[in-house]
Formats: sequence, structure tokens, C-alpha cells
Amino acid sequence: MKKAVKGAAVPPHQLFLHESKTETAPRGITDHSDSLEDVK
Repeated sequence: MKKAVKGAAVPPHQLFLHESKTETAPRGITDHSDSLEDVK
């Protein structure tokens, strides 16, 4: 439930940063991705 709500609340640009983190992860983006992964 939480995961679905969080996913819905994440703007498209956030999702893009989260995905591109796998390729190249600048520190700022890494912090964001860590938060998203923590919820998952």
C-alpha cells in the first residue's frame, strides 16, 4: 500500500532520476534514489 502511494506521489522527473541512477549516480540523485528504495 505504502509503495503504491509513494509511487503515485513521485513526479515523472523523479522516476527518471531514480532509473538513470543505475547508469550514473551523482550524489544528489543517489540520495533521492536511496529514499525511494527504502520505501520499496
